[in-house]
Formats: sequence, structure tokens, C-alpha cells
Amino acid sequence: MVLICLSKCQFYVFSVSHNLFNHVAGLLYTASLKLGPSAQHLT
Repeated sequence: MVLICLSKCQFYVFSVSHNLFNHVAGLLYTASLKLGPSAQHLT
């Protein structure tokens, strides 16, 4: 019973962090697209 709960909690935390990572990566990607040429000058 406890193991099932733990595995469910682990899966939930993993999926949430994975979705959050994808969201942040998407934001960074769109931001870099919007900046475009100005970002290339920085590097």
C-alpha cells in the first residue's frame, strides 16, 4: 500500500518537474527567437 503511494507520488513529482522544464525551455526558446539578432551579438 505504501509502496504504491510512493511510486504514484514519485511519478507525479517527475511529471510535474518535467512539464515545468518543458515550459521554461519553451519560454527561453521563444525569448531567443524574439531577441534574434541582438542575442547573437551578445555571444
